[in-house]
Amino acid sequence: MDAFATALVTILALWLVLNALFKLSKKHTGSNSVELKYGFILIVRRKSALSTSRVFKRLSYVFTALFAISLGLFLYFSVNTVVSRMISDAPGAVLLIPGINIKGLDVLYFVIAVSIAAITHEYFHAKTAVSNDVGVKSFGFMVAFILPLAFVEVSEERFNPSPLRVKVGILAAGVAVNLIIGLSFLAIIPLLSTPALYVLGVEQGGLAESLGISSGDILLTVNGTRLTSFESLRSILSSSDEGLLVLEVLKPNGEVVAKHFYKNNTPVKLGVNLTETRVPAEGLAKPLGYALSTGLLKMFSWIYLVNFNLALINAAPIFITDGGRIVYEVLGDKIGLLINSMCTVILVLMIAPIPF
Repeated sequence: MDAFATALVTILALWLVLNALFKLSKKHTGSNSVELKYGFILIVRRKSALSTSRVFKRLSYVFTALFAISLGLFLYFSVNTVVSRMISDAPGAVLLIPGINIKGLDVLYFVIAVSIAAITHEYFHAKTAVSNDVGVKSFGFMVAFILPLAFVEVSEERFNPSPLRVKVGILAAGVAVNLIIGLSFLAIIPLLSTPALYVLGVEQGGLAESLGISSGDILLTVNGTRLTSFESLRSILSSSDEGLLVLEVLKPNGEVVAKHFYKNNTPVKLGVNLTETRVPAEGLAKPLGYALSTGLLKMFSWIYLVNFNLALINAAPIFITDGGRIVYEVLGDKIGLLINSMCTVILVLMIAPIPF
């Protein structure tokens, strides 16, 4: 049994135990603050105790502006993707599914990133609502199989008669904070990393194979010179200089190993299939080590990816999103239904595995 199958069986076993404990506790307590739905969704509900904030009340206009930016980005990327698929063989958008196209430690990073995105998203909804005198009935956390999520129940009785700017500000707040987090981490990542070359594959019988280089390795330096692009490696291997070359390679376990080979005055073919990537900068790798700093960099990348995409998807005028609700509030039911339907079709065309 591989690692994924073992993890899946373990998670299912834990949910079976949780179901049994939940049924037993219900008989004795009868509490409604904890619910278990469909056997794999755990919901913990609490009454709201959030205080008002002048800052959040004043930021409503900023949240609305950031929502508009997110909506514009969604429309740009979605229309561009659909048009590209129609006129060429461009790939569609990819759904990220743990265990399918997210594996290993990336599943943990993904779960943590989703948790951060969901909790901050719902907190900003709730805080903005309370700060604009719109009550919040309850807030809570839920675990759907392995994904920790959050939710907020706003008082519809006080939300519906509120001014339009207040309603839009409340609905836009979650999108805004996800966009802020996503763009912040996008800006941080280049400051903490440096370019390198990732090994996709190795030619059999080639120099790289004889040196012990394999798929998943990262080429860092040659004789102390950083390999920041394909051209930087090509210029070294194709030069007329002779001598011993020392190639630093970062292994998947975080270990940096030196590979030595002699180069004469003719070009050398390493025999690898490469793509450009980023690795921890020296200032981060030295105190933490490559293993820990690489994990931290991956975590930051997932936080950016999840928050940025969640902002765009939630801004989209689709029936289940904040953007869908805003369209109904601003344009009314008939036009809102039309726009939501059109954007839902666009989203399907983006991800559907069908040829055009």
